[in-house]
Formats: sequence, C-alpha cells, structure tokens
Amino acid sequence: MKLLTKGKITTEMIRGKCITYWHRWIFFFLIHQFLFASLAQSEGNTIRYQSYEEDAPGTVIGNLAKDMSLSLSHSSKTNFRMMKQFNDSFIRVRESDGELTVGERIDRERICRHTPQCLITFDVVHFSKERYRLIHVEVEIKDINDNSPSFQTRNL
Repeated sequence: MKLLTKGKITTEMIRGKCITYWHRWIFFFLIHQFLFASLAQSEGNTIRYQSYEEDAPGTVIGNLAKDMSLSLSHSSKTNFRMMKQFNDSFIRVRESDGELTVGERIDRERICRHTPQCLITFDVVHFSKERYRLIHVEVEIKDINDNSPSFQTRNL
C-alpha cells in the first residue's frame, strides 16, 4: 500500500491504515487475554482434603503430586514448599513429593470455635525445572465429639 500519492495523503489511506492498526490491536489484545486466562486456569488449582481433629502427628492427609497427577522423575529437580502462614505448625508438607501430614494435634474447638465448618487453608508452591505452580490447599477438620456437652443449671 503506497502512502503518498503525488505528495498528498488521502483520507481513504488514513482510514484504511487506522482500521488495519485497530484490527491488529484487537487481535493481539484478544490473544493476550486468551493466553492469560488459560494460563491462570491451568496454574491455579485448589485441592481439598479432610482430616479429623486430634489425629496423631505424622498422620498422612494426602499427597499433592499424586492427587494432581504430577509426574515426579528423580532426574529433574522438583519440590513443594508451603508458603509461610500462621497455621504451618498444624500441617506439614514434604518437599520431595508434596505429602501432607498432621504437624501437631489439632483441637477443632480451639481454632474454629463458632463455625460449623472448620477449614485450614494455605498455599503450596510446586517448583519444577520448567515452571512453578501455585496450589491452594483446603483441609477440612472434622469433629470427633471429644468434648462432653455442658448444660446450664436452672434454679427452680
């Protein structure tokens, strides 16, 4: 497309050039949004587990590598790391394969006093040679009815 015709720029040329740039901008914007959305969808995962209160330390809750169908080869360096949060003593993550275990006895009534559902949530980062992945983990702590009920006494 020739921009100048005998030293003059016609309005048709300007309109054609702007439309071409506008279409390119929209195309690249849509491609960018699509790639970002698909990357966010594949990289952001939530895994849910259940455990019982008062489970002994070392009790296995789950395994992130198995539950996310991650292939762990001994030749490539992969590991899992829990992001620091207030509850990192309750649940431990083994770095080599993402095995989740109870860190210390969990008293449901102490950490979730007035809520019907008790969740411990945290994030784990899975590092591999090619990339990293953020995994959001939710562990529901089930009640074992270890506290006897108490009733107020009424004066008659």
